[in-house]
Amino acid sequence: MQLLEDNSEAEVPVSLRNRQKELRSQIIWYRSLLAPIRRLPLECLSHIFALVCTGCKVTREEVDCPATRLSQVCAGWRELARSIPILWSDININLYLVPESESFRCNGDMIRSILTTHLELSKNSPLCIVL
Repeated sequence: MQLLEDNSEAEVPVSLRNRQKELRSQIIWYRSLLAPIRRLPLECLSHIFALVCTGCKVTREEVDCPATRLSQVCAGWRELARSIPILWSDININLYLVPESESFRCNGDMIRSILTTHLELSKNSPLCIVL
């Protein structure tokens, strides 16, 4: 009987620590809900997004797509970014191979995926594609 009591006492601190971790994660989540950025009306945030997203640039070395980066911040920003067609209406694809740089990080499947995403999300906005 003594052995059972010792085991249950040893488990109490672990369960308390687990509960404390749960409460800390809940506190962090609730604090994120109170963040000042969440108080901005969606219309203001969409104007900010439009100013930041100057177009998607694809080269052999890199892909720079501000709209994609914004949509990866959180679910709310993803929904908002995907609902603003103008963010997805400008693509610049430059695959000219610079002699000093023989690397090719951006492949055909990646470019096809980027084009498909931009075509779907630009909706009725005028689409500008530079090749």
